[in-house]
Amino acid sequence: MGLVFKATDPRLDREIAVKILRPNHKNDPLLHKKFQNEARSLGQLDHPHIIPIFDMGQTGESLPFFTMKKVEGKTLAEHLATLGNNQKTASYRYDGTRLLYLFLKVCEALSFAHFQGIIHRDLKPENIMLGPYGEVLITDWGLARQIQPAPEEGESETSPHTHSEELLPSNAPWTTQEGQIVGTPMYMSPEQARGENHRVGPRSDIYSLGCVLYEILTLSPPYEGKNVIQILAESTEGNIVPPTQK
Repeated sequence: MGLVFKATDPRLDREIAVKILRPNHKNDPLLHKKFQNEARSLGQLDHPHIIPIFDMGQTGESLPFFTMKKVEGKTLAEHLATLGNNQKTASYRYDGTRLLYLFLKVCEALSFAHFQGIIHRDLKPENIMLGPYGEVLITDWGLARQIQPAPEEGESETSPHTHSEELLPSNAPWTTQEGQIVGTPMYMSPEQARGENHRVGPRSDIYSLGCVLYEILTLSPPYEGKNVIQILAESTEGNIVPPTQK
């Protein structure tokens, strides 16, 4: 729903990225809210492996925008494709062992996001950026959703060290409704594939992490099919081919 441009911050004389709502969505208040939710979600996540946001506002044409770090490099998906094609251009620093090390950084960033009460809901290789100097960044938080920590047995309501979560109740019309499927079929959890959004939480993100790990190990996604319907059917049932059979 947005466009991303490279821009220059004249005050600090640095290049940044600017994400702007697409002009054809100018008069859609629901998409305005979703766009602003992405910016606010990012604003709460100050972590070295999550793309930082600098500012948000509106253009002269009343289109919401936010500015963030301009990320250099390639996505994990691009690196996996290179490794899968056995291209000689595959950098030694992004072989399988190196990718596993960087994957741990993604896990740390996701753990931080969950502790802050935010789930991503669209983790996949395309949303993991690897920089030329070892940088790792989770990008595209457009489907992010806030959650509310629920204390475990024996913990107080105010304890910060909770491990199970509940979705924040919300009647806002721009939130994902029950039965709606959000995410990317090849990497989504069964509850996401079934549209059971009341069950989608941190464990769903962790399931998607497992799908990413699967592709790092096998160089192919866990779910495959001729079309989206077939892929959703496989992910709904959790029918994953064991990595040893790939």
